[in-house]
Amino acid sequence: MSEMRYRLIGSTASPYAIKLRALMRYRRIPFDWVIMTKALRKETEQLRPNLIPLLQESYRRILAAFEAHVGIGKYLFGSRPSLADFAWFGQLSEMATDPTPMRIMRERAPFTDHWVRRLDDASGVDGAWSSREQALGKWAEALLQIAGELYLPFLVANAEAFAKGLERLEIRVWGLPYMLAPFKYQVKCLEQHRSNFADLDAENRAALKPILSRTGCWAPLAVQ
Repeated sequence: MSEMRYRLIGSTASPYAIKLRALMRYRRIPFDWVIMTKALRKETEQLRPNLIPLLQESYRRILAAFEAHVGIGKYLFGSRPSLADFAWFGQLSEMATDPTPMRIMRERAPFTDHWVRRLDDASGVDGAWSSREQALGKWAEALLQIAGELYLPFLVANAEAFAKGLERLEIRVWGLPYMLAPFKYQVKCLEQHRSNFADLDAENRAALKPILSRTGCWAPLAVQ
């Protein structure tokens, strides 16, 4: 019987394809990597000048949170990669290859740069998970703080703007503006986050409530 293989169609310019490729390598799932032939739309065509300061600031904060942790441990929640590792890898791998953010990463966060390249192929890696106390350490709180101040407020505002049929979403984070058309995909992201949060049992919700409350993540996620 011939081995069943998947076909993964994508491009190294897509964080979604890259993180799925890394996950399939880790799981040792046989696949063929098929490069997308259709020209990808340039990100700069959608980028607005008013977004650049906020993107730069969020990138700086994310690198600071990562660098403090991956310089000590191999992966985010233990000695084996988690879904969170692959999710972040999809985004940071783009930053690690584009010339300008790559230079910033190598100057400010060399351990993070190494983590990205190591995670690209983690096939055969095995290990153990960290304790809950370790998993909810300072680095996790730093990332959750970014989520509570930037990502979740954006998702909530985006969903509200989309529901109202507004042509433009406007918010301010860290004193910096964000103005862009609302996205349907991010509406689904918020719904999925809330659904996953609602599926947690009482013990895990109670354990997470202090850190999620401190970082501003509890209220956006706990909506019924």
